[in-house]
Amino acid sequence: MVWWVTTLIARKHHLNGQVYLLAGLSFWLLSVFWLLLSNGLEFPRSRYTFIVRGLTGTGYAESVSLLAGTLILGLVVYAALLQLRGWLPAVRKRPTRIGAVAVGLALLLAIPLFFPAVPLSEAGASNRPNIIVIGVDSLRLDHVGYFTAGEGSTPAIDDFLNFAAVFPETITPLARTFPAWSSILSGRYPKSTGARYNLIDPTRVEMDENLAWTLKKIDYQTIIAMDERRFANFDASYGFEQEVGPKIGVGDFVLASINDTPLTNRLLDTWLGRLLFPYNYLNRGVSETYQPKSFLDRLKYVITQRDRHKPLFLVTHFCLPHWPYYWSQTSLDASQTGDTLSNRMFFYRSAVAEVDAQFNDLMNALREQGVLENAIVVLLSDHGESHGETLQAYTEVGAGGASTRQGFDPLRMMVEREDWGHGTNILRREQHAVVLGIKGFGQHQFPPGRRSQRASLIDIAPTLYSLVGIKRGQVEFDGRSLVASLETPSREPIERSFYLESGFSVPAIISIKPDMEVVMAQGLRHYAVNRDNGRLEVSKKSHHHIIESKQRGVLIGDWLMFAVKGKGEDDSQLVGLLNEKTREWTTALDSEFARKAPLRRLQKALVDFYGDEAKFDFAGLPERLAKLERQPE
Repeated sequence: MVWWVTTLIARKHHLNGQVYLLAGLSFWLLSVFWLLLSNGLEFPRSRYTFIVRGLTGTGYAESVSLLAGTLILGLVVYAALLQLRGWLPAVRKRPTRIGAVAVGLALLLAIPLFFPAVPLSEAGASNRPNIIVIGVDSLRLDHVGYFTAGEGSTPAIDDFLNFAAVFPETITPLARTFPAWSSILSGRYPKSTGARYNLIDPTRVEMDENLAWTLKKIDYQTIIAMDERRFANFDASYGFEQEVGPKIGVGDFVLASINDTPLTNRLLDTWLGRLLFPYNYLNRGVSETYQPKSFLDRLKYVITQRDRHKPLFLVTHFCLPHWPYYWSQTSLDASQTGDTLSNRMFFYRSAVAEVDAQFNDLMNALREQGVLENAIVVLLSDHGESHGETLQAYTEVGAGGASTRQGFDPLRMMVEREDWGHGTNILRREQHAVVLGIKGFGQHQFPPGRRSQRASLIDIAPTLYSLVGIKRGQVEFDGRSLVASLETPSREPIERSFYLESGFSVPAIISIKPDMEVVMAQGLRHYAVNRDNGRLEVSKKSHHHIIESKQRGVLIGDWLMFAVKGKGEDDSQLVGLLNEKTREWTTALDSEFARKAPLRRLQKALVDFYGDEAKFDFAGLPERLAKLERQPE
């Protein structure tokens, strides 16, 4: 473009060789300067922002950028007019060309008059409700105003929950996105689906029967929209007809950050950027260039283009509150530099506020498009988040226990260590407690308010099956339908067993500020590229190690029996007991404290569910309980 503009202007004004070169160089420098400055203003966290940081921090940076951009645009328009003037003699010789072009443009513009858009309120031919499942990554209850007496920064989410059926005591079985969403869609535990960790070999996962496939079979249009897909590779193979988000593949890990340049950043959210840079397009994983509005705009467009003669099943997952919490427009205020707890919480709260705005925009779009005239909307978080903050301490009671006798105390390490992230510790309530609100529109109405029934993400699929009137057929759920609690807020809660397990992380990622070079170096030992689909996966040789090293637990009432592998010669897991209400714990399963718990139920549940893949050391239990073996199914 620089050569084209310079050449046309030089010909018009008869510029000589040296002046021509100087003009071209000046125009090139002006263009580079504008690209760098505008990139720094729009993408303050881009790797190239440091070049103009001294200018972007001033009050006149936007004016300078506007002036430079206007000058460049003016020169381009001037060159275009010169080019057009050069073409005019040829056009005059064949005036019919102008007429043909004019008629063609007129017909093109008139198409909407002959094919008007479907009215926004048209709900389609089916009486089945639209089903909208909206997930927010890493959203903690104590950062949502509804759960904190309005102290959060989530007015749109609060407004939704105020008129929804809310289950405050909801947990995720595994605090990682792919396993959690697999449980949401299937109604089964990760152990049942095989989705035990992110980036698992898909041949290990059994998801042939899930909400997307089932609803598709009864003529639902199925759409999934996720702005981060590195670790949650949901696509058409899970029953979704249409996908919104970045391309899935190893390129997301390798190319996405490389493409952070001033020129490519200007194109990322355009149709050309979607074609040339599919791994960057709408990718929250590339925090330096992600723009929340662009993802929403694309999603809203897809909603407007949906098949209005079919009910809609839309799964949306917003990933803004996931680490590193900032995005392209996040402030670079000097007061927020440095890796401190207060700064981490500042960025996290900012992300939560921004995702609330995304949720609000989506709900408005759904309402404007008539989707909410007959719909069931589920709002949830896939897991919570630990920020390394010092929470209320656990108190150890009793004495002894298997871990102490071995001279190594992995149970105490679980209880006392400072955790960061999610899926790292099943004892951290802030990682496993999740948001769950269900609201009906049109034909389906539920009394608003809190429900006392404890729930799990595995309960969502059976609940939606019941509400839509789908016969279970061969589908076996681990979860239970919540319809009775939805319809009767005062219904007494049913005590159930809930199973928990940890995810997989390389050691370097479980820190306050992960060193990505170290993370990658450690990850090379566990990950490999699948040559068939070009995606990054955990290698087959690491699968056994991951399953063996998992933390496992069962929760009944306030009592959590948890287990973790020791470092002894055998592969047995050491067992501890925690009361979540009193925050007391012990490894002494024969202590007075432990006898208050339903020990036999806890032990039987743990062995029945996980006993085929782990041995548990119940040292300290009364003899009649210690001999309990896994019961046949």
